[in-house]
Amino acid sequence: MSQQVETIAESVAFGIGSTTATVNDTDLEYEVLRGPVTFRSYDPNTGEVVFRVEVPTDQAARITEIGLWANASDNDGTAESQSIADFNEDNEPWTLAESHTFISNSRIGDSALNIAANGTSTLLTEGLSLDMFGGRDQFALAIGPVQVGSATLNIRFRQDADNYFSFSTIVNAGGAIKKFTKSEAVRTGNPSWDTINDIQFIVSGLTSGGSFRLEGLRVLNSENDLADYVLVARQTIAPFQTDPTKTTEFELRIGTTIT
Repeated sequence: MSQQVETIAESVAFGIGSTTATVNDTDLEYEVLRGPVTFRSYDPNTGEVVFRVEVPTDQAARITEIGLWANASDNDGTAESQSIADFNEDNEPWTLAESHTFISNSRIGDSALNIAANGTSTLLTEGLSLDMFGGRDQFALAIGPVQVGSATLNIRFRQDADNYFSFSTIVNAGGAIKKFTKSEAVRTGNPSWDTINDIQFIVSGLTSGGSFRLEGLRVLNSENDLADYVLVARQTIAPFQTDPTKTTEFELRIGTTIT
């Protein structure tokens, strides 16, 4: 990072990932919230650089990972990473199979989509445009940790019933973050990423008695080439629940060595 970025840190991101942090990490597993660094200091007693950030209060979330970013934004002139769905029945226009219901105890927001049998759930998006994202950009799907059985999950970004992009994945017992590269979508008909009118989640082959939860869907600006958009540090932490009714300050410390 030396001689590449003008500042060591501008923002802190909060996510729900659980994989062990490594020096090769370039992003969080699944970012949910982000806030600007409001305080920077050096602690001579511990040899650590100290950063503080107020945890954003726009959404409830069960945080298990944090990331320190050199820049505040991943906007490289195309589009910033953003949430598409948090599977919240109160503010998203869903049509559901009878066996697909919303339940509480989600890691993101107030609810998750619980799938207890085969069927299709559809989120109406009414002309959502994803055309500004490049072929190397990705979609990330958060699947909840309370889960039994296995199934095939097909995701369709539809212009209409005859024109859509699709991805398919196997869902096994245990939670997961599934990522799909945009350029690898299977094309049916002649769809356009500029006009996505609904997103379908189609389940087949679900093990008898099994179930799983869908908690969040994001689009990621993965092909960002900005020299100063650098993940300085990532860390998994003991879970803590954000509270939109309270102001919470988080402190991140990074050890330093001077030679």
